[in-house]
Amino acid sequence: MSLPRVDRIPQRLRAAIGQRLLLGLAPSLLALGLVIALAYYGEIGREAPEFVVAGAASLAVMSLALTWWNTRYLVGRLRRLGRSDTGGTTASRDLDELDRIEREVARLNDALMTLTRERAEEAERFAKQLGEQATMLAATSRGVAAQVDDVRLPLHILLDARFGELNENQEELLSAARSAADGMDAALRRLSMVADADRDALVVRPEFVSLNDIVRAILPMVRASADRRGTRIDVALEPALPRVWANRAALAEAIALIATMAVERVGEGQGLTIGTTPSARECTMHVGPAALSLLDEPLVIAAQRVLRVQGASLRAVGHAIEIVLPRAPAAPSRDHS
Repeated sequence: MSLPRVDRIPQRLRAAIGQRLLLGLAPSLLALGLVIALAYYGEIGREAPEFVVAGAASLAVMSLALTWWNTRYLVGRLRRLGRSDTGGTTASRDLDELDRIEREVARLNDALMTLTRERAEEAERFAKQLGEQATMLAATSRGVAAQVDDVRLPLHILLDARFGELNENQEELLSAARSAADGMDAALRRLSMVADADRDALVVRPEFVSLNDIVRAILPMVRASADRRGTRIDVALEPALPRVWANRAALAEAIALIATMAVERVGEGQGLTIGTTPSARECTMHVGPAALSLLDEPLVIAAQRVLRVQGASLRAVGHAIEIVLPRAPAAPSRDHS
């Protein structure tokens, strides 16, 4: 539904409004002309010709007539307002431009309320649909993760507790298969975490953790991705960074997603800086340079959902992406009822 435009008020209605304004100003203009004429002929000409006197009288009569006309109009408006306040109705033939403006404003207001209600209903339907899809996705990812575990366990046993000698090719193939299975397991668990966040079922237990330690923990994975692309990683961590209030595992997952995606968006041979800075109530991790479009990446959107559950936020500032984390738990809301 499209909202009606205000400029669809008929041209004749706008012209009528201008005429009313002109009529309200005309008596003052006529009186001003009368004063100027009398002053000129009284002080400079020392006498007023008959046509000036006649013109002045005509102007005075016209001013009185226009004032009376506008006064009657205002009285009529007040009476109609009084009837509408007491439940009375106004006949269609008595409607003037102001009545039509009131009706137009009421129509626009009704259209706006209808549009707002439809948008709210649409948002509610979308949230419900998202929750249903997230529930199905979470169940599916957990089922597949269980099947992947059935593959990972034999691979780990074959490589760590061998029952016989393996040649070099067999060991290389099994190592590659185990790495792929471990990567698939991590991706499925990440997908399950995002799905739980979408359906408001992600339970995180925040604690005071070191943001620098979490960044150092995910750096090897980020550096491995950067090495494949020929990207340089510069790290600038604040040594005396205070602890933040977050869930260690969920925060590490979100940071890894964002940093990895930032590496993939940086051009070959360019550098990427990962740093941390404190403020009075928050600590910030920044990754840059990073394009604003990075926030539209599906994996970054998923990381943003996981951050939001912990009370953290993701934002773009200049040429960097920042993760803002609270240094203390959020104050409990008070019930003023």
